[in-house]
Amino acid sequence: MKILPISDLPRAIDELSRSPEQDEVVLTANGRPAALLTRVNEDDLDELLEELRLARARIALRRLQRDATERHLDRVTDAEAFAAITEARAERRAALADTSG
Repeated sequence: MKILPISDLPRAIDELSRSPEQDEVVLTANGRPAALLTRVNEDDLDELLEELRLARARIALRRLQRDATERHLDRVTDAEAFAAITEARAERRAALADTSG
């Protein structure tokens, strides 16, 4: 996996398209991960996107579970889960906005 600043986006795309062993490139903004470029196959695109969404959901669930454990809660309420999901989405939108402008 290669790591490049987002300003090197054309180079990152070129590396993915020309290098068969390169499957992912992480783009950074201000030294922090901002985006992931990955090689795709047209036949597998829908399945890959679904798996990515499921992975994000699993990550959000693990964060909720860690938070509940740290706060010594027996369970997370629906409202807390919704709030955490909303917060994660807002953070992702803010990060995207930071990298685009």
